[in-house]
Amino acid sequence: MKSKKLRVNKKYGIWYYTKYKDTDMEFYVYEVTKDDKTESYTLGNYQDVISCVKEPTKELREKYERIYG
Repeated sequence: MKSKKLRVNKKYGIWYYTKYKDTDMEFYVYEVTKDDKTESYTLGNYQDVISCVKEPTKELREKYERIYG
């Protein structure tokens, strides 16, 4: 699947996401990746994607992966 650029404020940097259909659970899963590929997270909904990217530190962003990663 092709990644899409995430549209958030420029101060959060450039991020991309890919939306996958989880065939076992019948819902979508989002993989979000920083443009320099230093960080990547697997999240369960689009709102978590936005919230994760807005966090100021890597440690705080990692908490969003608690269920899906």
